[in-house]
Amino acid sequence: MPPAPSVGSSTNTNTDTNTNSNKWTRRSVYLSFLGLWIAYGLLNQLNSIRGISFDPAAVVWSQEVLKIVLSLLLFFVQDGGPWRLASDVRHHWSMICWYGIPAGLYALGDVLTYVNLRSFDPATLHLLGEMKLVVTAIVHQLFF
Repeated sequence: MPPAPSVGSSTNTNTDTNTNSNKWTRRSVYLSFLGLWIAYGLLNQLNSIRGISFDPAAVVWSQEVLKIVLSLLLFFVQDGGPWRLASDVRHHWSMICWYGIPAGLYALGDVLTYVNLRSFDPATLHLLGEMKLVVTAIVHQLFF
């Protein structure tokens, strides 16, 4: 029978190190996205104050490309390399297609939000955004 570990010793130091590393990775990813979100809001406000015009579709699509690049980098760091990604894509192709439809609709909604920001003040836009919930409830009651 092996001797029992003493009261202050740790037998799973490798597991503890992986857990701490994973915790710091998650925190750094969260803080990165938080920083990008704050920068996005500040730059949008600065553009509206200075009257700088930009193409809303280009801004949204560049954000989407940035999200894909960050997601791929995280996948390569945490889950494996390009061969693992190719294997997962082949194995889960139908799921990727099904998730691509709502992702495209969300991107289209983001483009329309930028277009609407040019026409409405933020309070009106927020009120119209909240009306989506009411309209969705009414449509659900009428058709389902």
